[in-house]
Amino acid sequence: MKTKWIVALLYLVSLTSSAGAKDLIGQRYQDFQKDLPEFKQLSGSCLSGCKYSVSNVKDLSNQESVIVLSKNTQGSKRWEIVDVLENPKGQATVSNCTENYSSFKQMQATTPGLMPSNDNSVALIRSTSEKAQDNKLWVKATQVFTVDIESHTFTEISNDDVYCYVGIG
Repeated sequence: MKTKWIVALLYLVSLTSSAGAKDLIGQRYQDFQKDLPEFKQLSGSCLSGCKYSVSNVKDLSNQESVIVLSKNTQGSKRWEIVDVLENPKGQATVSNCTENYSSFKQMQATTPGLMPSNDNSVALIRSTSEKAQDNKLWVKATQVFTVDIESHTFTEISNDDVYCYVGIG
């Protein structure tokens, strides 16, 4: 009988912890750290001309990392959380990616200093799949999501030829 109670309690705790991040949807904030102190913002960047913000956030109650998509509300400094993705351990969130790396490299050969201009997607990367070229570090995306501006959600797209620029190698 004791075992059933322990299993039931563990199940309830796991439901509560995984639901915590999804409970963020609909929350409004101006300063993530101040307005939502149970979460720590690790990094963030603007998407779609700063109509959206994507943030890598750690849930301080269970130390899980999530990716939060927020929408700017009516041009103010307030944001509304519209979608949340789990961020698998060992992966980083980046938004400086090109959806067609092969074509991009050809264009970059004729226009030195050219950088990806797609600001509507976010990718998950692992640092083990590095592609160093011209002293710039490009990493193959393991998963790629684009912002669906009609539904205000992340939509997964193909990662076939998606590489992300992560700095100087």
